Amino acid sequence: MIKASVQEVLSTLEVEVFSIPDFGDNEKWLNYIQTNLPPFDCVLTGNPWVQQVFSSTGKTIIPLEIKEFIRGTTIREQIARYATDQLPTSLPSSVLTYLASIKAFDRLKNLFHNEKKGPSLTVDIVMFTPEGKLILIQRGHYPEGVALPG
Repeated sequence: MIKASVQEVLSTLEVEVFSIPDFGDNEKWLNYIQTNLPPFDCVLTGNPWVQQVFSSTGKTIIPLEIKEFIRGTTIREQIARYATDQLPTSLPSSVLTYLASIKAFDRLKNLFHNEKKGPSLTVDIVMFTPEGKLILIQRGHYPEGVALPG
């Protein structure tokens, strides 16, 4: 989906997409990128954390202003609830074509209509204290705060 979107927008450029593990450690994450990806000169990002991590590398950092925040959860809910009239303004046509080719619309509608309704909190860590107290470590989700599954 990312490749399809990029190809539509930047069809004259050669683009590669890489999966990068989340190390939970800035130095390991940066080292992985610098070691395993092709050499690069600049970083374009709208993420302040990424800007901060790359600030010590000597690479040119080009901050991007993210004007519209598109949430995958919102897109999936729109598809599942048959509210797809706004999708052409939110997603490139190549992404819509890709979603149709993998039957994502039907699959999401079936999933949403067969599951129990209501939000549930997503957590990264579940711990119990020696006293039996439950501790949930919830992840933050930019910009709203708490991440919900989806």
